Amino acid sequence: MYLKSLVLKGFKSFADRAVLSLEPGMTVVVGPNGSGKSNISDAVLWVLGEQSAKQLRGQAMEDVIFAGSSARQAVGLAEVDLVLDNSDGTLPLDFNEVVVTRRMYRSGESEYLINGSPSRLMDVLDILNDSGLGRDTHSIISQGSLQNVLRARPEDRRLLIEEAAGILKHKKRKERSARKLKNMDAELQRVHDIAGEIDRQLKPLERQASRARQHEQLSEELKSVELSLAVDDLRRLQESWRETERLEKEADSLVELARFRVDEKNRELEKYQHLLEEKGLFAGDIAEQRRRCQTALDRLDSGMLLLEEKGRNMVTRLSELRQAVHRSESSRVDVLARLETYESDHRDTAAQLDELTAQLERQQAAANEVHELHEQAERELTEANAQVRACEKEFDECTLAELKATESLSTADVEDGLLVNRISQIEDAHVSTQTTLAARRSHLEDLEVQLTQLQADSLAAKSDIDSRVRIHDDCRARLEEKREQLSSLRAEIKGLEHVDKALDGSRPLLAWALDRKDEAGIISPVSELFSAPPALEGLVEHLLGADMFALMTKDSHASAELVDQLLKAELSGGELSLVNMTGATIEHGRAKVGTRLLDELTYAPEHIRVAELLLGDVYVLDSAIDAIEAAAADTTGSRFVTRDGVVAWPNGKVTIGTQVTDTEGVLSRKRRLRELQAEEPVAAKAVVDGERDVDKALNNLHIAQADDFELSQSIAQVSGEADSLREEVGRLEQAITDQLQEKNQIEQRRTRIAEDTAASRAKVKELSDRKNELAARKGELDEKAAAAREKSAALASREDSSKREISAIQVDLATVRERERHLSKQIESLKKEADQLEETLLVSHETESKLEILRLRVEPLYDVFTSLREGVQEKAEILSDRAKIEQAGQGDLRDTIDGARKAVADEQVKLDEANEKLTQVRIEKSKLEVKVESAVSVITETHGVLLEIALALDPPENREEEEKRAESLRRKLNNLGSVNPVAVEEYLKLRERRDFIAVQLEDLEAAAKALQRIVAAIDRKMRNRFIDTFKQVNENFEEVFAQLFPGGNGHLELTDPDNPEETGVEVYAQPRGKKVRKQTLLSGGEQSLVALTLLFAVYRVRKTPFYILDEVEAALDDTNLRRLLSYLDSIRSTTQFIIISHQRRTMEMADLLYGVSMRSDGVSKLVSQKLDQQIRLSSEDLGQTRDVEEFSGAQ
Repeated sequence: MYLKSLVLKGFKSFADRAVLSLEPGMTVVVGPNGSGKSNISDAVLWVLGEQSAKQLRGQAMEDVIFAGSSARQAVGLAEVDLVLDNSDGTLPLDFNEVVVTRRMYRSGESEYLINGSPSRLMDVLDILNDSGLGRDTHSIISQGSLQNVLRARPEDRRLLIEEAAGILKHKKRKERSARKLKNMDAELQRVHDIAGEIDRQLKPLERQASRARQHEQLSEELKSVELSLAVDDLRRLQESWRETERLEKEADSLVELARFRVDEKNRELEKYQHLLEEKGLFAGDIAEQRRRCQTALDRLDSGMLLLEEKGRNMVTRLSELRQAVHRSESSRVDVLARLETYESDHRDTAAQLDELTAQLERQQAAANEVHELHEQAERELTEANAQVRACEKEFDECTLAELKATESLSTADVEDGLLVNRISQIEDAHVSTQTTLAARRSHLEDLEVQLTQLQADSLAAKSDIDSRVRIHDDCRARLEEKREQLSSLRAEIKGLEHVDKALDGSRPLLAWALDRKDEAGIISPVSELFSAPPALEGLVEHLLGADMFALMTKDSHASAELVDQLLKAELSGGELSLVNMTGATIEHGRAKVGTRLLDELTYAPEHIRVAELLLGDVYVLDSAIDAIEAAAADTTGSRFVTRDGVVAWPNGKVTIGTQVTDTEGVLSRKRRLRELQAEEPVAAKAVVDGERDVDKALNNLHIAQADDFELSQSIAQVSGEADSLREEVGRLEQAITDQLQEKNQIEQRRTRIAEDTAASRAKVKELSDRKNELAARKGELDEKAAAAREKSAALASREDSSKREISAIQVDLATVRERERHLSKQIESLKKEADQLEETLLVSHETESKLEILRLRVEPLYDVFTSLREGVQEKAEILSDRAKIEQAGQGDLRDTIDGARKAVADEQVKLDEANEKLTQVRIEKSKLEVKVESAVSVITETHGVLLEIALALDPPENREEEEKRAESLRRKLNNLGSVNPVAVEEYLKLRERRDFIAVQLEDLEAAAKALQRIVAAIDRKMRNRFIDTFKQVNENFEEVFAQLFPGGNGHLELTDPDNPEETGVEVYAQPRGKKVRKQTLLSGGEQSLVALTLLFAVYRVRKTPFYILDEVEAALDDTNLRRLLSYLDSIRSTTQFIIISHQRRTMEMADLLYGVSMRSDGVSKLVSQKLDQQIRLSSEDLGQTRDVEEFSGAQ
């Protein structure tokens, strides 16, 4: 993969689109200071994702956009395309060409594209991650960055080795794992807290669940009794329901009878009312006719008012319309008058235009004729002048050739003399060079023999170092194993001691006494008295019980004082037993069977009284049956036990099993603690011995490394001296070859000079004759040219006069044409206005005629309306008189109707009474219905039993007893108090959650261990890869340093070799003949070359597709520059270089040369030149090299 091209648009000084088409090999970019060369390296750094404006030599990121100049406006965006050739598949994309694009808008927005598709910066970095490219790589080097490499802290310089080792991505992976571990630790702590909280809640919830189960049993029993009572209640309600239905039917019959009577009276009343309505119908018709007459009068009045209003409106519109017609007629007359004036002017203008056009055509014909004559005269003059110039040129050429030939003759004589002297000097130098070359060859052979011996010694030393490294690694591995064993021992001891302290702390009296052990005469707890075999530890703990924590005191007096102090302390919680060591010895009778337990235990002789007191009566048998039989037959008061915990007491009591108490495991814990405390000093001593072995192995390794370093220095010194001698021998051999070639060339040159001298003398004679002929010819041509010049001047004057006249006519013609166009537009506009006024007048006259016709029609309508109103008024008065007559004679019929209405009211009262009775019955039925529904609801919903099943149940034999039983169950439920109804469910869920959390804890702990293993594996991988890479880089550094600093010594060292994860990298460089302690004391050129040496050493381990070197050789002298270029030439076939330079020798190395210049508008411009490698290196191409220099200087 290599950089195929770079496209810049709007980036810094490259305002216009600029394309650098690149090829494998070396490309050199040249140009004067300030032309924009370094902007090319900035563009590559920017497109690779650089986010710091300072790294791009700016204050803000917007500074990368072309900001404009005095002659050029600013642009709105900067865009750079990085085109990479991916035909070898280096990048993880299925494209032979990958284009990475970055754009920056002046608004601050930025975007990335990969092959034209929008992407993120992370995507760009991901695909470039394994290619050696990226914003954090050192593939782009400037002179400032070279100084930073040496001035950086060793810890920062370590990043170069990490980059070469490719462990940066592993570091990120480790950081992610560390964050996950931190989060997982917090999660584990949180889960432990949750588990503790759940354990705290489980016990009270278990008690609540037990009460809930009891409550549920009582509730079920009560529910059964209440169901039986509810079914009995339902049966009783069904009997009441049937009785209520019978009463409802009787009341309903009475209602029907009363309703029939009311209907009969109503029919009689309706008959009388019908008669009354027939009499009143005629009177109603008269009233209706009167109402219609009044409505007609109102409509006629409204119509008359409307006609009056329309008449007034028509008169007003007629007046306004006549005024508008008058105004339109006046405007039309004015428009027609103006139209006539404009048409007259237009005709005059057209005539004037025709006249000027004809005049212009005549003048142009005359001018064309003069112009043709003038052109012919000019051609004659040009021909004459050309002949004069040709004659003068030939005369000058002859004069120049004559002078050159004369000068050549003089120079040839001088050069021939100098060449004779140079041949003599070359012969003397040849003899001296041969003598020196023989001496250098002899010395070089001695150095090569010495170097071969040193290299053999170095191989042996390196083999010894490898062996010592393996020994050191083995010692370190064994030491780590011993340290882990010691740490494990100490952790277990600490854990056991912590358990003992926790148990002591749970007994306040015991804790208080142990805190004052020395003051209160306490010997030790009983748990420290015995040492039992592991198989008997559980049995001893069971037999002692709480006495495991009893305290042994010196005597009874000490016990009394301790009891007094404990009582005064007023401590609560737990109990404490005291056993004093003095007093009469207790004698137990010897049992006839079994093994005495004390015989199996180990204890101090001074503790025998306490041992006899606590366990002296205990005998061990093999089975429980034997123990029970032995206790029954025993007369000594002994206890008989089995190893599995069965105890047969003298009083006949037998205990089986053990209670879970805090005494369990005390003896085994004490035993384990003593064993561990005994093992700890041994393990500590093993660690000390292991550390001593590691130090010894490390010291031996350092000695071997020092020997190897001395050999490396000697090899480097001898190799450098040999390289210098080889270079000197090569130069001497080349000097001899050059001397012989130069002598041959000089002799050939003398031959050519003799030949050229003879030819030059003949040429001088020939040139003198030709000059005389040309002088005579020039006089004749001068006269001919003067005549042609006069004729051309006269015709030119006539042509100028014709042009002025044509110009004046054209001005007048343009003026007249403009006036003609203006008049045409005015005429057209006035015609349209006249047509519009004509049309308006026609419409106005038509409207006026229509309004006049409407006015004439409205007046007769008004008279018709007046006549109709008078007729309607007269008819209304007649209808009023007839209505008064019809209202008399209806009084008798109304009295009869009143009597019928009273009879209807009486019957209605009876109907209401019957309805009231029916309503009461139905109310009772509704109440029964509610009770029945309630009873059914109690059975079906409360008890959840189907009605058919419930009714099939047997009735209670004694209802009173069932009611008492239900009341008793209710009291029991009340006595239980408040019960958590979901306690059982909550308990089961909480228990399930506790089990789930336990599983989660195991998974989290397993995951944490897995992550820790991953982190450890990453650490090992990064450490091993860093060390291996450092060795490679160091070897490369020594090799490259020997090439760039012949005879010098240079190497890399780790500041803390025992800590590869954090060690820094120090650079040691001593050019030949110098002893420098600090690298900053080197010269600027030497510092640059040392920094390049380090970077090249890194590059040889981790290659990148291309390197950009920005004036890195600016501080180098000719010798160091030659060495640097020689090294670059040796690796140019495998690596692409883009070098920004001012050096002539660097330009000579280029396969492709680009020039950058700054135009007057502040915009950089590119010019390219492809050079041929072989032609460039040949000695005959010096002229082209000078062209390159001149191009660079001109820019």
